[in-house]
Amino acid sequence: CTRRALGRGTSQQLDASELNLPAYEQENAAMVRASCWQLLLWTWVREAWSHPRVRVRPGCDLTDAAFLSSGDAHIRVALSSFPGSGNTWARILLEKSTGKRTGSEYFDKKLVSAGLVGEGSAHLNDTICFKTHWPVIQGPEPRFERVIVVLRHPANASLSYAAYSLSQTMSHDNDVGEAQMREHMASSSLPSLDNQWHYYLWIYEMYAKAWLERVRRLGERALLVRYEDLRADCPSELQRMVKFLGENVPAEQLACACETASLESTHRRPRPYGPRDVLTAADERRLVELRPWLQQLGYSASLENSDGQAARGEL
Repeated sequence: CTRRALGRGTSQQLDASELNLPAYEQENAAMVRASCWQLLLWTWVREAWSHPRVRVRPGCDLTDAAFLSSGDAHIRVALSSFPGSGNTWARILLEKSTGKRTGSEYFDKKLVSAGLVGEGSAHLNDTICFKTHWPVIQGPEPRFERVIVVLRHPANASLSYAAYSLSQTMSHDNDVGEAQMREHMASSSLPSLDNQWHYYLWIYEMYAKAWLERVRRLGERALLVRYEDLRADCPSELQRMVKFLGENVPAEQLACACETASLESTHRRPRPYGPRDVLTAADERRLVELRPWLQQLGYSASLENSDGQAARGEL
């Protein structure tokens, strides 16, 4: 079967192997095995969202994002984060402010439905950056020339990741109760670890060490962004990100993107409990063991200050 080449304006043979999607990602593997009409439908969705349209909100005129054309000179930029650290929100902010699509190594149908139609397109090089959770989600290290690393305090990032994992729908819009979260954190899936909290800290430390080493090696080709700073002063932190991507975006457009992105269902939803509500004093002592490098990032080793304020947080 044939299709129009993902917004490039040419017709060519459609081969599932062309997608080159990671075999370890079940959704992507399912796409590779999909029938011709399913692949054509995915292509149509991408093309339908590729054409800019004006979305007007009170005081804000924003243009929907479009994929980069084949003629655009483009450097591969990874948008890396530990799961639950605000990668989806960062992508929405970047798309709204720059008018250009972001991609992902993974394929989440709910994010496609929400408008992030660059899912599964990291290999196509037609987006300004692409999402990765490597090495937490296993697979080969992504190919990139520059990287934005979004960090979040491990206590809140772990709760957010746990809520995502516990959700029956594996959705970015989930609701896990306090009792369920407390029981989950106290359970143990590995004999060598005390509980799930210990497991989350272990994989967080693995993630942070891997990417901080790459940040040091890349120098000016890497940018560290803290989720907490993005929440506290979205326009300023977003300006750092778009400047790093080589984009020139007016201040009023950055402010508008921050204002409208906070209304998206794929952003974050209030969580009526925080780390201190579901973790114990023994769990907090585990966090203290990470104090040296947490302090380098401006983070506290206390659960009380894990969100920059009292123990309430957001997913």
